[in-house]
Amino acid sequence: MNRSIAIPPMPPTLNAPAYTPLALAARERFLRDAASAWARAGDAQTALLLARDADVQHRRHRPEK
Repeated sequence: MNRSIAIPPMPPTLNAPAYTPLALAARERFLRDAASAWARAGDAQTALLLARDADVQHRRHRPEK
């Protein structure tokens, strides 16, 4: 997992004792943003692995001079 992609900070309204509409909306937004950040991190990691694999395959099949 690429740690350079930050999960958004938890909004203070999530710590509210009551499940107010504002707190529920903030929680939903936080979870959606966090899921999106994790997905981007996963996509970036997959892209790096595919690029590395392509580079290794290219080096393996390169004709020697």
